[in-house]
Amino acid sequence: TIFGFMKPLEDCVKPLGDAVRIGLRVGDMTHAASCCNIYLLFRFFSGQHLSYLATALPKLNADMKEFNLTRTLVVIEAFQSMVSILTGKTPCVSFAGTEDHLTYQTGDIVNQLINFGQLFIAYLFGDLEVALGLSSMAVNLGSFREVLGGTIFPYICEFYRSMTQMSILHLQPCKKGLSMVKKSIKVLRSGRKKSPGNLSHHVCLLEAEYAFAQRNFDSAERLYLEAIHHATGVIHEYALGCERLGWFYIQRANRESAQEQLEKARLLYLKWGAKAKAEHLEKKYSQQITKGKKG
Repeated sequence: TIFGFMKPLEDCVKPLGDAVRIGLRVGDMTHAASCCNIYLLFRFFSGQHLSYLATALPKLNADMKEFNLTRTLVVIEAFQSMVSILTGKTPCVSFAGTEDHLTYQTGDIVNQLINFGQLFIAYLFGDLEVALGLSSMAVNLGSFREVLGGTIFPYICEFYRSMTQMSILHLQPCKKGLSMVKKSIKVLRSGRKKSPGNLSHHVCLLEAEYAFAQRNFDSAERLYLEAIHHATGVIHEYALGCERLGWFYIQRANRESAQEQLEKARLLYLKWGAKAKAEHLEKKYSQQITKGKKG
């Protein structure tokens, strides 16, 4: 249940929250801190409305302060920043120059959790240079699989690292880069065998990006649609699938379908609570979304 291979991530949130409280109550601070770190990941990436996490964070922060769990407080602060950026309460800032802070001031699992979150935000807001740098940091800081082995998150991290790579490859094609993405697809496929309910949409979406780069446009469209179908229970990745399909239709000069998918993505990001991301999408694709809204 906790590791989320067989059940949806959302179903793992409550057991993890209970585990944090039990650890604090019985005085097992290591258990409480570890479960808190994983709880934050599950709650954030489960697709639940961001307000649920925003509400939980102050209580977690107070609990960790009471027991002087300083490393977990750093992780909580990072998730507070991510939620604030997505909801528009604070501006989206670049994470460039954070490497020294992550490497020398906090422990390895804290490094990885913060790095993963910053990579996600940088990719989502199109800061590809920073996202690529954070992807490299993830490798330099050690294997995410070793840090969170036994959980689903090494696969999700691999997905966002590879989506960042694909976004760059669409602008600057490179055979070596495509070869690296192809290896990542194999990794994600192996994860899908363990957790088809949680990882199928990641595999399909990355395969769609790869197929587009290979100019297999029919396959790419089919894979984008499959990704959207599989992601319907995870709202932010459902939105991402629609966003990427909208981008695909722009490249294929299918304006009507592009408008439909991008407006759908905008509404889904709003439903997730990510007002800033919805506004970012509207600015990036102002012509398509504005026309779609008027229509």
